[in-house]
Amino acid sequence: MGRADQIGRYQDQLRRRRWRTARRVSQGSTGVIMAIIRGNPPSMKNVRASVYNHYVRVDQPKSLIFVSGQLARDDEGNQVGVGSMLEQTRQCLRNVEKCLEAAGAALSDVVWTTVYTTDIREFKQIVAAREEFCKTNLPTSTMVEVSHLSEPGLLVEIQVIAAA
Repeated sequence: MGRADQIGRYQDQLRRRRWRTARRVSQGSTGVIMAIIRGNPPSMKNVRASVYNHYVRVDQPKSLIFVSGQLARDDEGNQVGVGSMLEQTRQCLRNVEKCLEAAGAALSDVVWTTVYTTDIREFKQIVAAREEFCKTNLPTSTMVEVSHLSEPGLLVEIQVIAAA
């Protein structure tokens, strides 16, 4: 089966699906076809559809990129946004973006996100920052409240897995 046939097969399968999915089908430099299917089962309401999907399926990724937990630190290692969940989340996402770029990927390639926060009541601030950075190709996401992070003053930490 040729590459065009494989892409066509994936597109046909996706058209037949009964629930909303977002997909990306691409051919890497090695000639491997990769499809990323993001969606939500029809029986499960996604109350935060602008922030995440219930599942992401990756078929034949060329590379998986694992980004360790990123904190609200600038390029010199100084804390950013002291006392502000919104500013700290933005800085974490900037750092995630830099790590992904260094590994040859982008935020749109992220398929899994884990957010650790010291105050789950600030959830809306985290969501607001994520919506600024992640507008399409939404990953799965889990948010966990923890008693504290690696040093005083840090409010949020974000780790991701990307498929590129």
